[in-house]
Amino acid sequence: MVKNMLYQSGMAINTRIGQSYIWNMQHRNGNPNKSQWIINHNQEIHVFEYSYGANWISRKQNKKFSWGLNLINEVPSVLGETAKNCELPLQFVRIAKFVEGTQTWHGYPANYRCNSQDRPDPKILENWYTRGYIRKDEIKKVRNMKPCSLSS
Repeated sequence: MVKNMLYQSGMAINTRIGQSYIWNMQHRNGNPNKSQWIINHNQEIHVFEYSYGANWISRKQNKKFSWGLNLINEVPSVLGETAKNCELPLQFVRIAKFVEGTQTWHGYPANYRCNSQDRPDPKILENWYTRGYIRKDEIKKVRNMKPCSLSS
């Protein structure tokens, strides 16, 4: 956990897993074009560390992504809300997407229903199913951008 830290946009911190992480304040400042975190900064880091440690990592076109869940009592819980400019009604989301930059990671609440790039890789979804975080039928719903327990 990060203690006594001034939360500033663009300030990299070292995580417990040996990866640098930057808070991107456009996902905390009410920007209508960006999804917004509801969880606090420490919880955001925890979700990242857990996702990275669980190896919920995918690669696409030489980019690396880590997919996270805000697990409370082993149940995916809300971690953010959709961008206000999404064509769907405002909704809460339970998936985080973390993107590896040049030397640091950053993340945001992923809205798989509005943005196809925010759909986790099928192998990640299968892992979540195996762990009991989602039902089998929800894998197809996420891949087809349909509502399920990971969105509201």
